[in-house]
Amino acid sequence: MKRQNALRIIRAAAKARGLSVTVDTKAGKGSHAKVTAGTRRTTMPKNVSDPLLKAILRQLDLKD
Repeated sequence: MKRQNALRIIRAAAKARGLSVTVDTKAGKGSHAKVTAGTRRTTMPKNVSDPLLKAILRQLDLKD
């Protein structure tokens, strides 16, 4: 899936926990972007697979 679709899922999960999400496309290398939710931060590529999205949610502490 594209990054924008994955960000919709991430933003919804963050909103449920009362966190804000910021995306910095200039900070990552190449087609990657830095995503921050609360105090947690990770890197996200332009195309995100389902297993990678689950890992990103875990890294941002948004997975139950």
